[in-house]
Amino acid sequence: MKFETKAITFLLCLHWLLVARAAGPYGVDVGWTVDHTSGAIDFTAAMASQLSQGEVGWVRVEAALVKGHTNWDATMLGYYDTVVNNAHNAGLQVLMLIDSAAWPGNQAAWCTNNSENNPGTNGDNAYVENYATNAVVPLVQHFHDRVKAYELWNEPNCWTANPSNGVYTGATYIYPSNFGWLLTRSWEAVHGADQFNDVTLFSGGLFGLNAYGASYSAAGGQYLDDTYNTGTNVMKGGSFAHTKAVYNAYPLDGIGQHMYLSQGGLVSSNNFRQYEDWVHQALTKYEGTNSPKKTFITEFGWQTTNSGNANGVSIAIQDTNLATAFSAIHATPYVQMAIWFDWEDNPAGALWYGVLYSSGVAKPSYTDFQLAERFEGMYPNGTTNVAIQTYYSHLGQSSLGCPSDLGHGPWVTNFLTALAQDYYGGAHSNVTVIASTNGTFELNNLYGFWGYYQANHGGTNYGLPLDNAFTNGSGRRQDFALGCLTWDSVNQVVWHALPSVPASLTATPSNAQVSLVWSPVSGASGYNVKRASVTGGPYTNLANIVAPTNYLDTTVNNGVRYYYVVAATNTAGEGPASVEATALPVAPPLLGVPPWSQTVNQGAAVQFSASASSLAAMTCQWLFNGAPISGAQATNYAIASVQPANLGNYAAVFNNYGGASTSTPALLLVRPWLTFGQHGVLSWSGTYTLERATNILGPFSDLAGAVAPYTNNAATNLQQYFRLEYKN
Repeated sequence: MKFETKAITFLLCLHWLLVARAAGPYGVDVGWTVDHTSGAIDFTAAMASQLSQGEVGWVRVEAALVKGHTNWDATMLGYYDTVVNNAHNAGLQVLMLIDSAAWPGNQAAWCTNNSENNPGTNGDNAYVENYATNAVVPLVQHFHDRVKAYELWNEPNCWTANPSNGVYTGATYIYPSNFGWLLTRSWEAVHGADQFNDVTLFSGGLFGLNAYGASYSAAGGQYLDDTYNTGTNVMKGGSFAHTKAVYNAYPLDGIGQHMYLSQGGLVSSNNFRQYEDWVHQALTKYEGTNSPKKTFITEFGWQTTNSGNANGVSIAIQDTNLATAFSAIHATPYVQMAIWFDWEDNPAGALWYGVLYSSGVAKPSYTDFQLAERFEGMYPNGTTNVAIQTYYSHLGQSSLGCPSDLGHGPWVTNFLTALAQDYYGGAHSNVTVIASTNGTFELNNLYGFWGYYQANHGGTNYGLPLDNAFTNGSGRRQDFALGCLTWDSVNQVVWHALPSVPASLTATPSNAQVSLVWSPVSGASGYNVKRASVTGGPYTNLANIVAPTNYLDTTVNNGVRYYYVVAATNTAGEGPASVEATALPVAPPLLGVPPWSQTVNQGAAVQFSASASSLAAMTCQWLFNGAPISGAQATNYAIASVQPANLGNYAAVFNNYGGASTSTPALLLVRPWLTFGQHGVLSWSGTYTLERATNILGPFSDLAGAVAPYTNNAATNLQQYFRLEYKN
């Protein structure tokens, strides 16, 4: 154990004194961002741009008090405003490290009252309270809208001396009982008192190495286990028991981890994963295997050898180890963030971990670093979604930021019937780029649309976006499949649902027109009537109806089938279309051969026939003197025994839904029977005029008023001739 401690000293102290850090899924450490002595800005806009070009997503920023400053006043916050803004302007996300440099004190102060060596104490002390109140709180209050991830302390398990059993000194070591209260005071102040629940507070990176053997303890797992153990035990510390009782949660949103494995040779992916697992096992031992809390690897790397440095690996092995480590990280589902240590060699600090030489020239590892950091438009298997990648390339990292896990994951993933990728850190705030059959659009949080969509299960309730947000009067609007979101300074974000589907659409055709009727839709301000020439569309808009739920289409051609839908409208736009209705307008039947006029003897048979053609089903009805004949619906009409009462006009009426066509009437004339009875009585039937003559050839004259039976006076009129004549 003593031998291991001496070896650790070399690595740890270099990291601590030069404040070398790392960040993000995925990112890089750049060392000091603000000079600790002068306050000069080391993380310039030019450096931020260089990182952006290198595919870096996150940058780890240590919040350290500059010499001469003892608190986080406006001047100190202003230094880091510049750093954070430089990062954001380049589309980089910021992880803020709040460690011992953020609040004045020493190891004796932050280890006061540790229960490990002071029975009866619980680990709480003035330093950890001041650290939380005077460093964590003002920093989160000031930066919470721009910085969402905070690392609390740096390498709490790192020590350089073990003078006696259970006593550890040097580097940044803090006893588990003290560390539990440092986390508790910070977590409670931020999440409990200030209610900043959109930021992540995770425990400082646990230092892990395998130079003297791989183990649960060497990975940092035992230290985390001890922190939970003392924290949940009120007799040893009770810090975690406090937040569990008050908030039903332990006081950390994730676990930080540092890994410096196989520093003199090749690392194996199995070994790297084992170190991840050991620390995660300590978490799940107390939080449960289903804990959603993630691991944040905020430092890992390998330095390269050169003429002035014999400790490290070749540039080729650094490249191989980088690729192996990122591959292992990518395959670990509970790792949320990974930060390479570091960006560029630092000769002044004798640190040669960079993927760039101090001159800015790339090492072989730089190309693989870029590949590992590249997420935009990428699926987890390394293939590319062209639509999302093109959208990203068009706007760039400064607008969209970097791929992040805002709910969909940092890679391109399935979302409803579309594909989506989350971004954060750019000018557009939280962003999800969604590619669907509607096109490729972004949902961002500049006016709160992204947050509102997430909070209200927008995927299910609002559907996919149809466009990007646009100016709408004095506010903004974005359309979705089921409605629209609007923002204005008075009402803020409001959802407007599209009207529902119009029901019961019917299309009734007739001659050169189609009548449409549908049921009214609640909340609709109007209706769009649409027509197509083929089923399923495409449809063209016929009319915008304001109030009635009917429409007469007179712009149709007979013999052509049309397909109709109706969609309700309101201020949100047009709702979904109704079920399609179809209609085939037709002309009335086209008459063919008409019935012929006939004259037949009374008692004889007669038959009329007529014909017509039609594009639609038709019926036939015979008329007698303009009135329908019962049961006469065939195209032929026959009378078996014609009687005078059958004398008149016969016509056929052909009907379809386009109208009726009536044939030319045919006149049926009947030659009636005129009989003589006894005593000169003449009898007949029907409406005829009786005429008389004294010569068979006539002339005949009407017998005015003669009706059957008619008695002829034979004594007076000895020889007479009679006939009946039909006079219309």
